[in-house]
Amino acid sequence: MSLKEEIEKTMRIKGKGIGAAVQTHFHYIQERKGEEGVKKVQERLKELGYSVDFEKIKATERVPLSLSYMVVLAAREVFDWEDKDIFDMGNNAPKYSFIIKMIMKYFLSTKKAFQETPKYWRKHYDVGELEAHQFSEEKKYMISRLRHQCPPTICTFYGGYFLRIAQYVIKSDKVSIEETKCINKGDPYHEFVTKWE
Repeated sequence: MSLKEEIEKTMRIKGKGIGAAVQTHFHYIQERKGEEGVKKVQERLKELGYSVDFEKIKATERVPLSLSYMVVLAAREVFDWEDKDIFDMGNNAPKYSFIIKMIMKYFLSTKKAFQETPKYWRKHYDVGELEAHQFSEEKKYMISRLRHQCPPTICTFYGGYFLRIAQYVIKSDKVSIEETKCINKGDPYHEFVTKWE
């Protein structure tokens, strides 16, 4: 599927998210590829009929969720990024959010932070549902389920994002995540299993 086709499909995704999400994408691009990289992504989107000036986007305003997704998709094409790059982009996104860092460090337990994550999904997005499905301190794993249609590339992004949130609250240097179920593969939800040692 071409980027144009993928973005056209993405534009059909309903819902809005906070502008800060789009800002973090551009901050990551800027950090890795400089101002020139940001311009390349903006130019590529403009070629496809979507003009995006991230400096005019306010962190707290609600913007179409598809806008956030198309920036990631365009960056993937422009820089020829692989899944590991998209995962890293997702993993770095919370680092740019002072609010998320403070909130996650505020929780005294991993379990409490895990139980609260669905509330923070709802504060960021007005579509989809994040479920804190299962948690075991003893076996050192937790399972999150996301009921939301998104492009396959964004599944990879979310994997990195959810891993970073876990890394903020789990007292371990060895934390991993795997998407074990995916809506894009016919499952009823995306399932992310986080484990630690």
